[in-house]
Amino acid sequence: MGESKEAKLDSDGVLKIEGKIGVPKMGDLIRLILEKAHCSRYSIHQKYVPDESHVISLDSVELGPDLTFVKVPIANLDRLVHKLRTKYIDSVKVQWKHCSFREATWESENDMRAQYP
Repeated sequence: MGESKEAKLDSDGVLKIEGKIGVPKMGDLIRLILEKAHCSRYSIHQKYVPDESHVISLDSVELGPDLTFVKVPIANLDRLVHKLRTKYIDSVKVQWKHCSFREATWESENDMRAQYP
């Protein structure tokens, strides 16, 4: 059947079973442990830092009837030629309107020329 597991109860009320931590529902102990875990530099949950560039004015974005908008390129930031085994692919890094510099994307030069002559 089941194996017996070694359990230890710390003076803080934290139960440790085979290296895993079990926290009883008492007071603010769970909240304190979770706050410490999420503030760690190793945590995958980082605290959101508000930034004014994340806010888009609704007046400046033209929405369609189905609540979509068309991205408009404003600048080509870089050009790159990818060499494959038998062909070359031209790419351009495009800065889009209403997007930050970090959100610039690599697009096929031929596609960009066809869509935006």
